[in-house]
Amino acid sequence: MIIDNKEEDTLAHIGIMGMRWGHRKAAGWSPTTAKQHVAKVGKKLAGPSVKTKPRPKGKSKPLSTKPKRITDAQLKSRINRIQMEKQYAQLTAKQISPGKKIVMDLLLNAAKSTASAYIEKTMKERLKLDPASLAAAAKEAAKLAADAVK
Repeated sequence: MIIDNKEEDTLAHIGIMGMRWGHRKAAGWSPTTAKQHVAKVGKKLAGPSVKTKPRPKGKSKPLSTKPKRITDAQLKSRINRIQMEKQYAQLTAKQISPGKKIVMDLLLNAAKSTASAYIEKTMKERLKLDPASLAAAAKEAAKLAADAVK
């Protein structure tokens, strides 16, 4: 006797919509507690309210970014900081060995020459230019430039 069970071939969602897999409901779960939880989480996700806290005494205002609005001492300290950061970057920069520098220069020059040769070849093929027509075009351009100067 062969039993054909059609239910094995179907996929059905048995559970609560929106519930994550593997999460179990708390013992006192109800729709109202779920709404309260969503409201509480929503407030946390919204971030702080628009009202800002007053600045504690003794703390200075943030410095302006415009040089005309800051004092000479503040400007001098900023410039000094920027110069020190540049010096630090120079001192901690990785040194490239002379051999590596030579190899990098050789590869860069080879890439440039290969690219220029490829571009020249492609332009000649696409525009179907031959050396004679290029020379004639150059003479014509020179003549037009000379006439424009006069």
